[in-house]
Amino acid sequence: MQKSEIKNNAAQLHDLVITMMRSFPEDEKVLEQAEKWAKMAAENGGLPEYYLTLAEVYKRQDNPEKARVAALKAREIVGEKDNNFKMKVDFFIESLQG
Repeated sequence: MQKSEIKNNAAQLHDLVITMMRSFPEDEKVLEQAEKWAKMAAENGGLPEYYLTLAEVYKRQDNPEKARVAALKAREIVGEKDNNFKMKVDFFIESLQG
């Protein structure tokens, strides 16, 4: 489906990653593929939500450092535009310390 319909569409890749993580939250192979597509979505789309989703994938892969870097990128992109999103990112970063 990704190769034939979604291709490099960042929004559709992001939606696919979300669906995959909800359907198979602990499947290592699914998370591996989700990482690739989440990274493509983040790099192609550049939206902070995409970077936070990538951070969540890294967290589920037990890679808190990569998760922190992706979350900080999301926070950097949002800047001062959305305080609610910044708080969400800050909460996510705090969750990595536990």
